[in-house]
Amino acid sequence: MMLPRKTPDIRHQIKNLSSQSPLPERRDWSCPLMADSPIPYVFGGFGAVIFNGNIIVSDLGNCNIPINDISFIGTKIGINKIMKLFIITFLSFYMLLLFGCGTSKEAIPDYVWPPPPEKARIKFVNIIKGKDYFESSGIDKVLSVLAGEHTGTTFERPYAVAVDATGNIYVSDTSLKKVFVFDVTQKQIRTIGDKGSAKLQSPIGIAIASSNKIFIADSKVRRVFAYDLEGNLLFGIGEENEFASPTGLAFDSSSSRLYVVDTNNHLVRVYNDEGKFLFTFGKRGGDDGEFNFPTNITVHKGKVYVVDTINGRVQIFDLEGKFVSKFGQLGNTPGYFSRPKGIALDSFGHIYIVDAAFDNFQLFNEKGEALMFIGQAGAGIAEFQLPAGIFIDKDNYIYVVDQLNARVQVFQFIGKE
Repeated sequence: MMLPRKTPDIRHQIKNLSSQSPLPERRDWSCPLMADSPIPYVFGGFGAVIFNGNIIVSDLGNCNIPINDISFIGTKIGINKIMKLFIITFLSFYMLLLFGCGTSKEAIPDYVWPPPPEKARIKFVNIIKGKDYFESSGIDKVLSVLAGEHTGTTFERPYAVAVDATGNIYVSDTSLKKVFVFDVTQKQIRTIGDKGSAKLQSPIGIAIASSNKIFIADSKVRRVFAYDLEGNLLFGIGEENEFASPTGLAFDSSSSRLYVVDTNNHLVRVYNDEGKFLFTFGKRGGDDGEFNFPTNITVHKGKVYVVDTINGRVQIFDLEGKFVSKFGQLGNTPGYFSRPKGIALDSFGHIYIVDAAFDNFQLFNEKGEALMFIGQAGAGIAEFQLPAGIFIDKDNYIYVVDQLNARVQVFQFIGKE
């Protein structure tokens, strides 16, 4: 597959206009108006917008209202927040019924990559940022992002994400010092590591064992802790000075082994699922099998993939830590790395690498050849601010931690190969 050009701003011409910006030039609106509008935010057949803090509504009976003819019902940027929230909620609710004029039932278009006319391989699915994950529809969340709303945020500085066999989602937060669990059965959020005597101080990596143990790396305490599914502490791994900085975790079900990246020691430590130490591999350097501040790790079909961050590459090993191959190098164009972090593989063997400096994630084939990338800096859909962890579940849903935007964005690989 040829490497596509840089993914465009998926909001197209939807832009944030400064308070000094004049109204856009006269233009007829075709109803419904959404992604191709020069106005910041448009709500279905209402022809309503938010412009510099004002709520602007056009004549509902006319689907070709020029910009000059819209009526201002707002006052100043200091418009009552409750009233604004009410109006936005009202418009969002009726959007499903009045998204276009007459009987039009057009929905918000899918966000897919690569963009048409190429065959779509990945689509945007959802945003996880807090309790609204169980309360809001997908359309509500898209509207919230487009409108710049940030209510209901649970996270402060999320880092890693994992999903268990039942679909529960685990997100570590280094700032709040706990791991959030989005329980899909109970449709509620609970936490791990913020109760009892052994509280987490800086949770980073998460790995879930086939025995239903949840392993969490704490880089400040310099230990790895094991919990049951209810969040009860089972045991800790790591004697004094055993770890310098445990970060990325991966669990291999076939061998019941836990792989722990020790970033500041430039190696990987391996344990069984009861926390017994087995062996290490790697040392500091730039040769094959050597690391320079590795950060993240994953296991897929008998191979261990380690992100060798400062060396700007990914190294691949067998389960015993024997070097197999590598790919990647430092650079500033697609296919290269600047600050690689999270890593995951889908069921087809595609390798996904998050790059915190590029604010995106890139896809590679099994040979390490670049296929495409998704993302750019920003706060919109498929935009990131210092992305970190990534996880792909059995249904090829892709969970990407968007640190500074305090959320997890969810995509899905929809290709056939």
